[in-house]
Amino acid sequence: MITENSGTQSRIISAALDEFGVKGYQGASLRKIVKAAGVTTGAFYGYYDSKLNLFGELIGVHYKNITEYFQNTVDTFEKLPAEKQIQLMEEISADSLDYMLSYAYKNIREFRILLTKSEGTPYCNLIDKLIDIEEVSTERFMVLIGKVRSGKAEYEISKSDKRFFHTVSTGMFNAFAELILHDMSHGEAKRQMDLLRRFYTAGWREITDDAF
Repeated sequence: MITENSGTQSRIISAALDEFGVKGYQGASLRKIVKAAGVTTGAFYGYYDSKLNLFGELIGVHYKNITEYFQNTVDTFEKLPAEKQIQLMEEISADSLDYMLSYAYKNIREFRILLTKSEGTPYCNLIDKLIDIEEVSTERFMVLIGKVRSGKAEYEISKSDKRFFHTVSTGMFNAFAELILHDMSHGEAKRQMDLLRRFYTAGWREITDDAF
């Protein structure tokens, strides 16, 4: 049963998503959200402390969910034995990208606001955050491969290689964002993501074969 209170909050959420979707966080007017929702300012503050709190509850939660998922996936992967990491790298990478894309499409309206309308909030750097996680993980994985294949206890990555890892990670996650922002079905986005993953995988295979 929908109560009066839940109906009030639903109207606030609907009005807020409309306002944030058009004007972004910085341009959004709390006064206009309240007016569009047909509630009093007092009623609004019964649910949310501020415009930023409202944005965080509606949009920021998806930033938290995706970044925590990706970091936890990387942390779990890095706890595996070296040979298992090498064996499962491609599978785990594919599964994690598929999960994140599916998550984004299940929350497509909020996710597009997160990617394009969150300037002025702590959530405006989602893609940069994912790039950072990927870059660090890639560097550690390449060190691991270097140790295994060279038989050395230590293996150092050059500054040039580190810059390359950043470039590749940036390209991959900016492509991920493009899939979400373009007007395509989830099925088409998944197909495009699979092509991108295969493209990057083939490149990494050639690089690691040449390097070690």
